[in-house]
Parts: sequence; structure tokens; C-alpha cells
Amino acid sequence: MEAQDPRHHEEIRGIQQELEEIAENNNIIPGGEMHVAERMQDTTLVLMISGRVTVYSRKVFQGMVKSARFSGARHIIFNMQGVTFMDTIGLGGLVLAYLDLHDHHMVMSVVEPQQPVKSLLEGANFPELIPTYPTEETALQAIH
Repeated sequence: MEAQDPRHHEEIRGIQQELEEIAENNNIIPGGEMHVAERMQDTTLVLMISGRVTVYSRKVFQGMVKSARFSGARHIIFNMQGVTFMDTIGLGGLVLAYLDLHDHHMVMSVVEPQQPVKSLLEGANFPELIPTYPTEETALQAIH
């Protein structure tokens, strides 16, 4: 496994601070914002996303992508199992994340989207652009 660039952890701290500032400045109630946890599995960075993915998530997505580029990962999985809501701006953020990662020769997958997020993704033909899998295991098998 490749070593993570030290900037990776700096980016994660910056993302967390920015998310807190966005929530505070927009009077978002606790539990109403997006949360991100991460873990490395071999050369795959798994981003566990939960909560609401909205217009306020745009800068967080940008930060996650920038951080992913420094992580040493070759594959990024966006685990959407905990996402309870996504608006079209949040969907656009996912597409922009895919394009940015693709430009840096990184593979992106989405796993475990739940209803109604799954319907939004399917309605936008999202799975035709970005590989979408029912589980992390199937995503990992598909890339190895």
C-alpha cells in the first residue's frame, strides 16, 4: 500500500471545519448535514457518507476529492448507505467528483444508495456514468 501524503490529513481537518462552518452559518439543525468518515482498504479509499447531501455539501465534496488525490488511493468508493436525502445540486457534486477523479486517473464507485436517493441516481442515469454497486464487496471485486 502506498503511503498517504501528509496533506491528506490536513485536507480532512479542513473539510470537517468547513462543514461545521457551513452548518453554523446556514442554521442547519444537528443531524441535517452531511457527515463523512473514511478508511483505507488496500489501495481503495472508502468514504462513508451519511446525512443530507445538498447544495451545502458542494465544497465538502470538492475537499474530499482533493484529499483523495493525496491519499495514495487508486480507487475511491462513495458508500452512500447512510445518505437520507440528496438534492440535484448534491447529485451534481457527485458527478463533478467523478470527473475530477477521472482526470487524475482514479476510479470512483458508488455503493449502497438507499431510497429515495437510489431513485434520484437512477432517474438521472447516474449508474451509466459512474459504476454503482449494491455492496462494497462487489465494488472491490469489480476493480481487482
